[in-house]
Amino acid sequence: MVSNRNLLTLLQITDSMFPTGSFVHSNGLETYTQQDIIQDLAGLKALTEVRLLSASRSDMIFVKAAMQAAQNGDFDRLYELDDLLCAMKTVQEVREASVKIGKQFLRSVLVLLPVRFLQEFSEDVKSGRCQGHLSVVFGVAYAVPGIDIKTALFAFTYQIVAGQASAAIKLMSVGQSQMQTLIHDLQPAMEKAVEIALESSLEDCQSFTPALDIRGMQHEYLFRRLFHS
Repeated sequence: MVSNRNLLTLLQITDSMFPTGSFVHSNGLETYTQQDIIQDLAGLKALTEVRLLSASRSDMIFVKAAMQAAQNGDFDRLYELDDLLCAMKTVQEVREASVKIGKQFLRSVLVLLPVRFLQEFSEDVKSGRCQGHLSVVFGVAYAVPGIDIKTALFAFTYQIVAGQASAAIKLMSVGQSQMQTLIHDLQPAMEKAVEIALESSLEDCQSFTPALDIRGMQHEYLFRRLFHS
């Protein structure tokens, strides 16, 4: 069972107020809305479900693997995971966002959890030995306060949904109450994503989301942009 203090720490580092810079990224949603592909909540829900399914076969598996490596004190394994995740992120903006948010998240977490393992990992990121992709950093950070893997994956999954909802409020004619209803309605999809990730290993990882990748690549060529990705 997660202790009260560990749960509070988890809630804090996954809160939208926690300084990671993720609020400037829409993960391609800006392209979808400008091209009128996503026009309503039904379309947004479908897109978010696809993102969750994709994450369950990629980023979430890396969160789990990074947690296990951190718990074992295996830095070499973390470097390997970081390199592999980098290779899987074929879209430049998505790859750069993963590193930028990951580094900022690591800096912010260190303020709260100045433990030796995190500090050493941070030094390796600063030196360039490890790029610091978001999912790997999350796995390391979640391992420090003693959070179990399933709970960590639920927190990570919630962040995916909340981040997409936050971007949608700025890009679509929807209100906060509607977004809260959508987040609630996506709970079954979040549960399914966690279930898949728990049952999967690195050998099961895959990165085949051509529609998402195309919108991500098109984003940098949009005439007007509110988000960095």
